[in-house]
Amino acid sequence: MPPVLAAAVTVVAAALVIHGSTGYIRDVAAGAEPRLATWVVFTVAMGEGTVAAAIKGAWPSATLTLAGAVTCAAIVAAGWRHGRRDIKRLDRVCAALALAGVGLLAAADVDPRLLPVAVAIAVSVGADGLAFAPTFANGWRGAEPWRPFAQFGLAAALTLAAAGGGLAGVIYPGYEVVINAAMAAVAVLGSRRAQRARHQVVNCRSPFRSTQPGTCLVRLGRSPVRLGRSPVRACPVDHETGAGARSG
Repeated sequence: MPPVLAAAVTVVAAALVIHGSTGYIRDVAAGAEPRLATWVVFTVAMGEGTVAAAIKGAWPSATLTLAGAVTCAAIVAAGWRHGRRDIKRLDRVCAALALAGVGLLAAADVDPRLLPVAVAIAVSVGADGLAFAPTFANGWRGAEPWRPFAQFGLAAALTLAAAGGGLAGVIYPGYEVVINAAMAAVAVLGSRRAQRARHQVVNCRSPFRSTQPGTCLVRLGRSPVRLGRSPVRACPVDHETGAGARSG
C-alpha cells in the first residue's frame, strides 16, 4: 500500500476506535460503573502493544493500540470515583500477564536477539483476551451492543491492510479482528435470545398462571419456568386484568 494511503487508512482506523468508545465513556461519566481492574488491564496491555509496535516501526498497529489505550484510560478516569473496585482471581491473572508483558518488552528493547518484541506483544494480547472474557458472558445475556465491536473489528481490519513492521505489526490487529468479530456476533445472538425470552412471557391468565401473586411464568422449551429463576426479570402483574406488564 502506498505510504500516503496507509497513513490515511491508519487515521481512519484510529477514528473508528475513538468513535466506537465515546458512547461508553459518556455512560461512565453519567454514572455507569466500569470494573476498574479490567479497564486498567486493557489500558496497560494496549500501551504495551503501542510501545512494542513503535519499536519495530509498525506505525499502523501502534496507532490502533494507542487509540485503544487512550480510550480505555479515559474510561478509567471517568469512572475512577464511582467504578467497581472489586478484584477477582481473573483480574489477578490478567494483571500478572500485563506486568510480565512490561518486563518482556523491556528485555526485548535491551536485546531483541535474546527476546523478540513479538513475544511481548503476544503476552499483552493474552492479558487483553483474558480480561475480555467476561464481556462475552454479558453479550450472551443481551447486555452488550454489537455496533462498537463491529467498528473496532473494522478498524483492526483496516490496520492489517496498512500493516508494516513484520509480525509485530500484525499480532495485535489480527487479534482485534478475531475477538471483536466474535464479540459482535455473540452480542447479536444474545440480543435476539433476550428478545425471544421476553416474548415468551405468557399472560398470567393462561394455564401457566403462577400460584404466587405478582409473577408470571415463561415457557422455555416444553415446560414453564418461573421468571425469577430464568435469565429474564420477573414481570409485575396488573392484578385488575391479570396481565403481565413488562417494567422499563
